[in-house]
Amino acid sequence: MSDDLIEEIKEDIRNDQLVAFWNEYGNIIIGAIIGIVLMTVGYLFWHSHQEQKLLDQTLVYEKNLELDPSKAEKADYSSLIKDGSMGYQILGSFEQARLSSSTKEAEDLLKSMANNTSYDSFYRETAALQAIMRKFDSTNGAVLLEDLDPLVNKTSPLQAAALELQAFAYLKLRQTKKASEVFISVAKHPQAPQSMRVRAQAMLETIN
Repeated sequence: MSDDLIEEIKEDIRNDQLVAFWNEYGNIIIGAIIGIVLMTVGYLFWHSHQEQKLLDQTLVYEKNLELDPSKAEKADYSSLIKDGSMGYQILGSFEQARLSSSTKEAEDLLKSMANNTSYDSFYRETAALQAIMRKFDSTNGAVLLEDLDPLVNKTSPLQAAALELQAFAYLKLRQTKKASEVFISVAKHPQAPQSMRVRAQAMLETIN
């Protein structure tokens, strides 16, 4: 046989093998390609939807921030708190609590944040501390001490602030000795801001 004939036979065999292969696996290959295309389209649609959703949330947040200070209480972050991304839920909740004229409403919102285990511990502790601060003047010192206990006994960036509030709670109960001990801890606390240390030292000089 000539070399050309041999090559032609080999080509026919290859073609027959390809036809057999396609007949057996063609539908699977086509299905896989369609699946990849649909997944890509779906991802792009989802990504676009998420970007639009995030843009909408940003506009809501900025619109509220841009309100005239005299109308700040009319700011409404409820849509962000309910349906926003986690970041905007947190920001919206803090802002709504800050602007609320109702201590109970603000406290309930902050407590809800503090109990939300999906949030980072720092934001949960910040919310718990703010809830205590909102009710500080109107709440018995013993209740405040109980609420502060988890925060003062946990090493965190907020521990010094919690200790300072604990000292003032002791003062509300006229327990100056315990208040002094806590103020000393605040003055020596490695994470306490300088302003807080100075304030603690000034309180020690005042009550002793």
